[in-house]
Amino acid sequence: MPNNNDRGSKYNTNLSMWKVLLLIFIPTSILTLAYLVLGHLVQEIIPLYLLFFILAMLVLFPVQLIVVLLTSKNYIDRSEKIH
Repeated sequence: MPNNNDRGSKYNTNLSMWKVLLLIFIPTSILTLAYLVLGHLVQEIIPLYLLFFILAMLVLFPVQLIVVLLTSKNYIDRSEKIH
């Protein structure tokens, strides 16, 4: 009978709670800080909504892309060791 921690997968991809919290709060804190600082400097030049979307593309998108790529690389490396 399979273990409940596996949830039907032969790969263990559990992250610790601290890593999950860091992956959530560090990029969003950087985005918020950049938005607050740049919002006061460029509010007459570009609309604040556009600034938010630009900063999200420059901060959040690359961070999330790196997380997905590193996770898939680790998953592939583990599957090659098993087979």
